[in-house]
Amino acid sequence: MAFALQLLKQVSPNVEFVSGKGTLYRQTWAAPATASNTAVHAAVTSPATGTTVVTTGITNPSTPRCVRVKGSASLMTGDVVVVGKNQFGEAKTDTIALNGSAAVDGVVAFSTVTRITIPAKVNTSGDTVSVGVGVAMGAARRLSEASCLYATVDGAVDSALPTVNTTNSTFVFATAPNGAKNFVVCFVHVDFK
Repeated sequence: MAFALQLLKQVSPNVEFVSGKGTLYRQTWAAPATASNTAVHAAVTSPATGTTVVTTGITNPSTPRCVRVKGSASLMTGDVVVVGKNQFGEAKTDTIALNGSAAVDGVVAFSTVTRITIPAKVNTSGDTVSVGVGVAMGAARRLSEASCLYATVDGAVDSALPTVNTTNSTFVFATAPNGAKNFVVCFVHVDFK
């Protein structure tokens, strides 16, 4: 196994080493974009009542990423519902609660976004909601456990191993993506689907 890990550190970009007990996988992201409040959709005005469903003007993440929602004013509440497909091509829905004007990241790594539902306004006027990309990046394989072996950013070992979300198969690196640095992670997975 040590030999396989050394080999994985030297090859590029994505490669697997399969054994009877699991698979080592090396995944790379070439200069993933900086987290953004508007990369998926620019601000949409909240309706006076009910919801607004958006199906046009949507820009998909360049690589599977969680989405981020941001309200324009304090006191904004309600759920933004994002529908699309995850990194495995499966239909997914992520319901993200607004928190005033703070940016809030969802948990699903979307490769495509097909619909965004915006809640009714809370303030008398001026409420808008924008949708961007967060910091979590989608794994190319299903993660059955938090089993990262190493992580690098631009060839240097990151300050900590990524945080792993096994439910949605995502990684959050200690160093945030900035559109210039390359990210690599080596992990073990046992899903042979």
